[in-house]
Amino acid sequence: CGTVGTMLFVLVFVLWSCCFGDGASVWPTPNKIEVTSPGKQLALDPQTFQMIFSREAGCSAGDVPPFPSAIARYFLLTFWYPNATKTLPTGVATLPTLEFCILSAQTVPTFQMDEGYQLNITETGASLRAQTMFGAMRGLETFAQLVDLTKENYWAIEETPIHITDKPYKPWRGFMLDTARRYYPKDLLYKLLDSMAWAKMNVFHWHLVDAEAFPYQVSAYSKLSGAGAYHSTAVYSKQDVADVVYYANIRGIRVIPEFDNPGHTGAWGKGYPITTNCPKYFHNVDNINLTPVSPLTLPVLQAVIDQASTDFADPFIHLGGDEVVQGCWREDPKVVSWMKAHNMNSTTDLYQWFVTQSTSMATKNKKTTIHWQEVWDNRLTLPKGSVIQVWKIAENLPAIIAAGYKVILSATTDTQFYMSKQRPNPKDSVWGFQQTWMDFYNTEVPNTEQVYGIEGTQWGEFVNAGSVLQNIWVRAAVLSELSWTEPANKPKFNKFVIQPMLNQFSCTLRRRGVPASTVTPGYCFGAQA
Repeated sequence: CGTVGTMLFVLVFVLWSCCFGDGASVWPTPNKIEVTSPGKQLALDPQTFQMIFSREAGCSAGDVPPFPSAIARYFLLTFWYPNATKTLPTGVATLPTLEFCILSAQTVPTFQMDEGYQLNITETGASLRAQTMFGAMRGLETFAQLVDLTKENYWAIEETPIHITDKPYKPWRGFMLDTARRYYPKDLLYKLLDSMAWAKMNVFHWHLVDAEAFPYQVSAYSKLSGAGAYHSTAVYSKQDVADVVYYANIRGIRVIPEFDNPGHTGAWGKGYPITTNCPKYFHNVDNINLTPVSPLTLPVLQAVIDQASTDFADPFIHLGGDEVVQGCWREDPKVVSWMKAHNMNSTTDLYQWFVTQSTSMATKNKKTTIHWQEVWDNRLTLPKGSVIQVWKIAENLPAIIAAGYKVILSATTDTQFYMSKQRPNPKDSVWGFQQTWMDFYNTEVPNTEQVYGIEGTQWGEFVNAGSVLQNIWVRAAVLSELSWTEPANKPKFNKFVIQPMLNQFSCTLRRRGVPASTVTPGYCFGAQA
């Protein structure tokens, strides 16, 4: 069905691209779509069009608390242009309603939650059916993208009837933002979360702290942020964290914090003497590790993990473990003596000791741990069910899976999903961040349950609040296509087909206030960013 499906998708998107401006298309690509061509245009009149709940037995009657607010948001997102004509042409058929049926009362996003939906649009009305409100939200996004402004300045869906049955390919469709090297205010985080939801992503990997700064407020050890943050105004309080988690959750996004250790911990030592003394390595703050010598090290680490386990309800926590500079430990005489006293033959043993300590703390809090791939590269032992995040190469993927670990991909054998890299594929002649989406698009995510999904990443060294969203989007949207759309249903790469679709999603983001980059020259009517 792959070839037939691809031909159908190309036909559908070519048809939609004929509309006003850049045309209407859906991103990411729905997994199953049936459209009659030539079909019938259906107009929508915002003055009379209604989004309503079905009275069918078993369907929610609007009692899933966050969903009515989602309807209100999407009504505005669908009819985004205030100067559209209020008088429809004579004889134009109109769509009267979009009727929802949500079958469960789930209000908090969970791993492997049901995000599928069925959307049917006919002249008599549209219906959206989903098991959860999160599936309904994904369907609402699809519906909003189908509605376009015609050349005659009224709202319409160009080709009907349309029947869409859709669900995600992978349960983990994430994005990581580094807020340690660069602090971002909550409003920017909200904008990122909004845009992730519009791209049908569902995991926000919050890289909260790192060597440069510790902006997370820990009640039991206030000097972690008091001395470790860039400034007293550049700290995420307990309430800030709760606000971000809630904002994400009601949009179907889980929030997973990362507390990288035992490396990348220079900022931890600014408030408490818990880092290694290795002057030869001080030229790069990323070289500094936690020390096993201080009696405060483990209590501080425990307090961080304990509070994070409360602040972030998701059952996963990321404990980092990457780029541990073992030479730093070897230079500190106190660390060397401590290792001898504890019968450790190498700094790799000490590396393992720290990983064992932190994972034990997390396990006691009923958390499943995620680790960067260096933990695997050094053949350290982890609890069963632990997750390895591959960010360098994916050549070891079969061995990681054979060892019983789950995997999140931030890289394949050809490219890294790094927004901070201008040219993620050094073998290719594609230059400039605007074009690296092609490298992403031509990557395949393995079809195995061991691979939970993928994550894009944005590190903070060379971006700030004024540039970060433009650096992320629209390239990150390609990752949503890779993880939402099954490989057999994803249109084969043809830049003359894919570029307009991606550019249209960029235009959608810009109309909604997100300063996304574009992939071709053109004009985005109604863009606010």
